[in-house]
Amino acid sequence: MTDYNTPLTAGERQRFYDQEIAPALQELAARCVANGLSFFSVVEWKPGEHGRTTYLSPPSGRAVRWADAAARANGNADALIMALMKEAQQVGHNSAALTALGVPCKPKHILEI
Repeated sequence: MTDYNTPLTAGERQRFYDQEIAPALQELAARCVANGLSFFSVVEWKPGEHGRTTYLSPPSGRAVRWADAAARANGNADALIMALMKEAQQVGHNSAALTALGVPCKPKHILEI
């Protein structure tokens, strides 16, 4: 068991995450999914290095999908913006910033009709 009064190295924190935290999050996520709940978690053991556990139950809300996109982007603003633009093209949006970037407010499949 981990002594919480002793500082851990980044490698030790990652091992702790891998061995103890990730399995617990997987179990919690499975319970959520079994009851129709979306689940999203991020645990960072070193700046820029993290683990995430994500299960998005349909229909999931924009906030949890965007939080997941931010975690996947891992600090890369371009990757995050591109992910947000891609989703907005698929489901629509009401964002002035996305409109300024040229993303139509209505989903692409609606515009094609």
